[in-house]
Amino acid sequence: MAGNRVAEGTQKVVMSHVFEAPALVRDGMWSSWSKWVKDGKCSVTCGEGIRKHARTRSCNNPVPKNGGKDCMGSRKEITLKQCTEKVCPLEEADGPIMVLSFAVRMGRGGQGDPYMSIVPGLNQYLSQYYILVPTGYTKNFLSVILKAEAKSKLLIDGKPISGKSIISERKVTAWREGHVVLVLQVSPGGHRLETTDGSRFGLMVHGQSDGDNYGYAANIVKLS
Repeated sequence: MAGNRVAEGTQKVVMSHVFEAPALVRDGMWSSWSKWVKDGKCSVTCGEGIRKHARTRSCNNPVPKNGGKDCMGSRKEITLKQCTEKVCPLEEADGPIMVLSFAVRMGRGGQGDPYMSIVPGLNQYLSQYYILVPTGYTKNFLSVILKAEAKSKLLIDGKPISGKSIISERKVTAWREGHVVLVLQVSPGGHRLETTDGSRFGLMVHGQSDGDNYGYAANIVKLS
């Protein structure tokens, strides 16, 4: 072999190597959340109750590859929403009765716990209440039932109720008269509720926290 020439009768051997690039590791990422959909039945067969709603997502945006990590977190979320069923039938009795309210806990959020409270009758309503809302709970509420025309006359701590404090409002009929049920969110401590025209109304106090609930009628008396 002289210079770059190859002598006759000789063979030229070319050695080649093929290198494969290492596989890229790809971690998984979540897709967008789906829409909220009903997840179970309403907690009641009549009146207003609570129903679970759920939404989901998938670890496919992209999927894990070549030993990549799965998505962190839950693929399903659950929330509670109000549901309304048919109107409950009127309960009648041929003698005095006591009505009880039993609250139940729903969902996996850890909020609340079952409790029972007495529901005062219309003849036990007052025009003024002094109540004490306990501390140690994440949320505290007042449920007020009064005639529809008396709503504008209701005061809490000497001031008219504000729209921001009203969690819900529902029209009901009691003794063939139109009433409203107002649910108000309040802070712990003492509160005074009254009507400017002396209209009587019912009042329930209730609240919730992690693994606990409470509720009681603001006043139960026998009016002559």
